[in-house]
Amino acid sequence: MLNISGSERAGLPEWQGRDFRRALARLTASLDNLAQSGALPQPEARVLEIGYGNGVLAMLLARRGYEVCGVDISQAAIDWAGERFAEAGLEGTFRQGDVCNMSVFDDASFDIVMDGQCLHCLSGMIEGCA
Repeated sequence: MLNISGSERAGLPEWQGRDFRRALARLTASLDNLAQSGALPQPEARVLEIGYGNGVLAMLLARRGYEVCGVDISQAAIDWAGERFAEAGLEGTFRQGDVCNMSVFDDASFDIVMDGQCLHCLSGMIEGCA
């Protein structure tokens, strides 16, 4: 049986569904709080988002002036993020890879690593991540 969400029936991709605006506002507020508390490095810092999915967190960071890179196991996510960044006139580097085996980027090449949508999907596999 095909499970079609309300968002898909409305002609919207799932990540732009009815809860998208609320989630975007919460994510933006979280980034504001992190920046105000000094937990985020200054803009232009190099940021890696693991498991970036639709690329929303990466886009918010790129708009704030960060150099954004992402790694996701899904080719669809890579295509999605690339398209969204191109449409928004933003730059980012997106690679396909396994977050438990990060050979797609050099060691210690980021100022901060962020997880927008990844680690909760790895329950039971975390022991293999170093």
